[in-house]
Amino acid sequence: MVDIKLRQWAEQALPAKSVEAGWEALQKEFNNLITKAKKSPDHDDIFDNLKTVVVDESIRRHSWEDKAMDMLRVIQLNTLEDRSVHDKQEWDQAVKFFEQSVREKLEHTELTLSEMFGPSTTQKWLHWKYSSEDQNKRKQVKNELDKILHTDMVIFLLCFAIFRIFD
Repeated sequence: MVDIKLRQWAEQALPAKSVEAGWEALQKEFNNLITKAKKSPDHDDIFDNLKTVVVDESIRRHSWEDKAMDMLRVIQLNTLEDRSVHDKQEWDQAVKFFEQSVREKLEHTELTLSEMFGPSTTQKWLHWKYSSEDQNKRKQVKNELDKILHTDMVIFLLCFAIFRIFD
């Protein structure tokens, strides 16, 4: 009985809820990007009204392709049919392994970034650490690239939104 209900839910409600959750997350990220742009030190509020209208209109006109829900349905149903995990203990072990792998990768990445860019401002003050000349240069290059990428992302999103409006 539970298998039948689960399958019905996976065929009907789960793909729709997944698309809905993805859309809400996308809207939230889009709004966070606009809010972050407004808070940047080199922000010019000339285009704020235009950006707001473009965001609102994009959200209003956006629609997912019908294929998205169908593709999710197939993937989710195949996952439910996968019998490689037989019981809760195996599932818990798999989840624990995945969490541990992600944590290790995150720690390794943070260590690499720390080595590349040197100590943070807090570490400099609290632990009397200093950045090397190369680390300072990398940090400056990273900051400039972040500015360029942020500007390019905002321009891309605005162009995409305008294209969707006039499409």
